[in-house]
Amino acid sequence: MVLLLMSYKPSISLFRSDFTRNIIILRNVALRALNYTSSTAASASNNEPWTFIKTNWKYKVIQMYKLDNDEFESCYESLPKLLHRLYPSRFRSASQARKACHLGEVIRFRTNEDRLIEQCEEYLDDNDFTNLGELGGFYNIVLCSSSSTVMKDDIIAIRSRANHTGSIYPTASVGYIDPPPNMIISGSEVELIYEDDLLCLVNKPDLLTTVGEKRNDLQSMLPFIMQPPSKQYWQSTKAPPLPRPVHRLDKKTSGLVLVAKTKESMSRLSQNFSSRQVKKSYAALVFGRPQRSNIEATRSDNCDSWNTIDYPIDGKASISLWRSVCSIDTVEFGQLTLLLCRPKTGRYHQIRRHLAYCLGTAIVGDSKYDEGGGKERTARPLGMFLCSNAIEFKYPTNDWKRVLSTKTVATSFTSFAEYAAVGLLGTTCNEDVTMVNYENGDGFVHLRAKIPLSEKFRTMLDK
Repeated sequence: MVLLLMSYKPSISLFRSDFTRNIIILRNVALRALNYTSSTAASASNNEPWTFIKTNWKYKVIQMYKLDNDEFESCYESLPKLLHRLYPSRFRSASQARKACHLGEVIRFRTNEDRLIEQCEEYLDDNDFTNLGELGGFYNIVLCSSSSTVMKDDIIAIRSRANHTGSIYPTASVGYIDPPPNMIISGSEVELIYEDDLLCLVNKPDLLTTVGEKRNDLQSMLPFIMQPPSKQYWQSTKAPPLPRPVHRLDKKTSGLVLVAKTKESMSRLSQNFSSRQVKKSYAALVFGRPQRSNIEATRSDNCDSWNTIDYPIDGKASISLWRSVCSIDTVEFGQLTLLLCRPKTGRYHQIRRHLAYCLGTAIVGDSKYDEGGGKERTARPLGMFLCSNAIEFKYPTNDWKRVLSTKTVATSFTSFAEYAAVGLLGTTCNEDVTMVNYENGDGFVHLRAKIPLSEKFRTMLDK
């Protein structure tokens, strides 16, 4: 039996080989996400193999093997040992075969008709596939693990990612041939805002950890949505370095994350953050309406009046600028206010703590710092309404004319504060990443990017 999971996100196939507890949990989560009824879910028996299938991620089979009876030393034999014994030219050791299984390159499937093997081989000579189910006539398709066993007449296929849109990160470097489960099951959308050979900007959705959850965080997804840098930027190594986020957003915070693609750009961009040369803007929807009278009002960046919060966090100086964008009255949550915030320092949960402790207006959905009253608890299931909507940083090399993507547009001369506020409540941005020329004489330029607020914000503001 095959379970078809529909999604509009980049896609792959994931097959079950062992009826483990974790995989059963993943299946149940996927069924609930698709609103399957309990009777439909019950019909998917644990004794039947099943498949997660999506539609855009392409693979190719580079070798296929039909296992005959005389190839077995015993009735059952571990797959890595068998692969090494039968195909030593490709798998020089059982350890190498075991690694191929760990990477997800080895698939086992079965058929009762020999003619399908020939048809399959002819098809795969000229075509790539999303899942082996599209070949027709096969059953019991399984993604093999190192502990899998095989039997007579099993068919073993070695797959790899197909390359149609440019170079891809090597499977051996990434550690897996398939994207993380978050991209497969939940369809977590990580939008690529800008990319060149040195860096990229992505729009992280909320409820996704930036770094720290192996195979289930933003860092694990990056090699599957980006292209590696050109060879000239990693000549000293055998494989391109994997992309790494330069900074982090809280799991519940959405918005722009800057990613480095080379060691040199990682070093220089990290230094920019350490020296506070990076400008960031956050949009926050808070309960109530902050009162300016209790906060020092300042005027900066040739923009509207900004309010300053200068209050230490954990014994360290912490400064945040904020201003109101709009206020609304709702039946369920009372008065809500949309704020723009610009942290001048980078303390732990700085914006969340400043807004809650200094202004008395906690962010909607912030279960850690709201007061836990009736409306606060009601809003928590909606998620936290905090988004990193704009960023400006110094490009990591002065050779920007050769490296910068042609996606950059005309030079901007507006202040960052004004730039971050324009188009905040729109549905799309009318411009791509913008280059900002500063007459500082060091040969570097600055890049800035912004995103509109997500549908979650717009829905709440329309109430």
